[in-house]
Amino acid sequence: MADQLGVGQLGQRLAQIRKRQGMSQAELAELCGVDPVTVSRWETGTRVPDLHAVIRLTQALGVGLDVIVGPIYRPQLDTDDPAEVELVHIWRRLAAADQQLVVGVMRRLLVG
Repeated sequence: MADQLGVGQLGQRLAQIRKRQGMSQAELAELCGVDPVTVSRWETGTRVPDLHAVIRLTQALGVGLDVIVGPIYRPQLDTDDPAEVELVHIWRRLAAADQQLVVGVMRRLLVG
């Protein structure tokens, strides 16, 4: 059942991203606040990171959620406005940390 859920693929993807960045399991574990054995289990597919861990992984690795968990369903846009479409495409390419930064800036601009 784990394979049907793509758990093995998630682990493989996580290991590839980590290695591409020249990071050890111990370094990633430290950035995520977990034991290195936990990272190993995530990468081998024997354990699945919970939502909070996945968020910490996106921050530690500087990638978006879809890079770690794979393609995510994206509904069709309900606009034909080219500016809105461009903004959505830009947003989707941002890493999670950058999205949080943008949200913070927008709150300050809109709320005052």
